[in-house]
Amino acid sequence: MSILAAFITPHPVTSIPEIGKGEEDIIYKTVASLERVGKRIAQLEPDTIVLISAHAESYSDYFQISDGDVAIGSLARFGGANITFRNYYDRRFVKALCEMCEEEGFPAGIDSEVHHYLDHGTMIPLYFINQQYRAYNLVRLGISGTSLHSHYRLGELIKKVSNKLGRKTVVVASGDLSHCLTHDAPYGFNEMGVKYDTRMIKSLETANFMDLFGFGEDLIDISKQCIHRAACIMAGILDRQSIETKIYSYEKPQGVGLCVAEFVTGGMDASRAFGDIYRSRQLMEVDRVKQNEDEYVKLARQAIENYVKTSTKLRIPSNIPSEMLGESKGVFVTIRQNGALRGCLGSTKPIAKNLAQEIITNAMKAATEDPRFDELNEEDLPYIFISVDVIYDLIEVKSVTDLDPKIYGVVVEQGKRHATLLPGLASVTTSEEQLALAKRKAGIPQNEKCRLYRFSVQHH
Repeated sequence: MSILAAFITPHPVTSIPEIGKGEEDIIYKTVASLERVGKRIAQLEPDTIVLISAHAESYSDYFQISDGDVAIGSLARFGGANITFRNYYDRRFVKALCEMCEEEGFPAGIDSEVHHYLDHGTMIPLYFINQQYRAYNLVRLGISGTSLHSHYRLGELIKKVSNKLGRKTVVVASGDLSHCLTHDAPYGFNEMGVKYDTRMIKSLETANFMDLFGFGEDLIDISKQCIHRAACIMAGILDRQSIETKIYSYEKPQGVGLCVAEFVTGGMDASRAFGDIYRSRQLMEVDRVKQNEDEYVKLARQAIENYVKTSTKLRIPSNIPSEMLGESKGVFVTIRQNGALRGCLGSTKPIAKNLAQEIITNAMKAATEDPRFDELNEEDLPYIFISVDVIYDLIEVKSVTDLDPKIYGVVVEQGKRHATLLPGLASVTTSEEQLALAKRKAGIPQNEKCRLYRFSVQHH
C-alpha cells in the first residue's frame, strides 16, 4: 500500500519548549501527541512525507506546490532563533504531480511561489518528526480558495502519483480547529466555533470524510478554523481506502481547538470513493433544483449555457414574461459550484434596455469575467447553481445606522474605488461588519469617509 498513514496536527508554536518556556505545559496533551506522531512516522519509515499546511503560500484559485531542492526554515520570528529546518524536497514526486495536474487541467503547480521559506504550519509538525526520523523527502503544498471538492480532488491526484512512483507515503495535514471557542479566544466567543469543533471531531473519529463536504462555507468561515481545506486534501489522498482512526488528543487552550489524530490505512474499500459519490449527488441536486427554477434563473442559465457552448449572446426567448421586458433594473447573477462561489457580477443600476437583457448580460459576465475565477467551461455546466438578485430602492444614506445586512445590500464609493455587497451574507451579522467588509473590498481605508448607498433585492 503506497499511502501508509495520515495525520492531522495543530501548529501551536508554544508546543516547542524553547519557545513556550513553560507554556507548553498548558497543552501537555498536545505536545505528547505531537511527539507520538514523530515516533509513529519513524516506525512507518516513509520515503515521502506530503505536508499540507494551512499557512503555506495560498491563492484564491490555485494550489501552490513548493519547488526546489531543499526546504529551509527557521522559528526565529517566534523566539526560536536556534531552531532551523533543512529537508530535501522530493523533486521527482513534485514533477510528476505537476505534470498530472496539467494533464487534468487542475489548477496546481510550482509557477507562483514567492515565499520559499517554510511557514510555521509546516515547521511545527516537522520539529517533532525530525527529532525521530530524517530519512524522507518532503512534498509541501498549501490550500486555496476553491471548493472543498477541488481540495479532495487534489488529494486524489496526489494518491495517484504516490502509487505511480511506488512511494511509501505519509500525509500530514497541519491546521487548528476553531479559534473562537471561549471568550478569551483570538476571535472571541462564537457558538458556531463550538458547533464546528463538535462536528469535526465526530467526522474524524468515524472517518466520515463525506461529511467534510457538508459543513458549508459559512460555518467554515465563521468558526475561524484553518484545518478544513487541508483535511479535505488529506481525505482525497485516502480515497477508497479503509481507515481506522486514532484521536490522540483534543484540547482547547485559550479558545483554540487543537486536535491530533492518526488515520491508519487498510485495504481497498470502494464504498469510500467519496469524491465520486459527491459528484453524483451534486448532479442529482442540480437536476432537482433546475426543475424548480423560476423564469429569471432559467434565463440566466440559458444565457450561460449558450455563451459557454457557442461563444454567442443569447437572444431573448419569445416566451419571456412581459414584466422582464417592460422594466429596467440592476441585476446581480451569482454562480456556485461544489458548495463554493464560482462567479458573481452585476450592476446596481440598469445598463441594458430591459430586465431580460440585464440578466443575460450579467449572467455571461458572471460565468466568464469574474477576475477571481477561471471561465466556466462545458464540463462545469451540469454542476452549477444559479441565483438572480434584482435591485430595488437604491438610495444614498448618511450613516452605518441606516444599514441592516440582513435586509439591505450596500454600495461604497470613494472616487474610482467602489464595491457592492448583497444582503444576507451569513458571515456578516452587523452593519459595522458589512461596512468594513465593503470598504476592504473597495480598497478604501477603514478610517476614511465614503459615499454610502443601500438597496433592497428581489431574490430568485
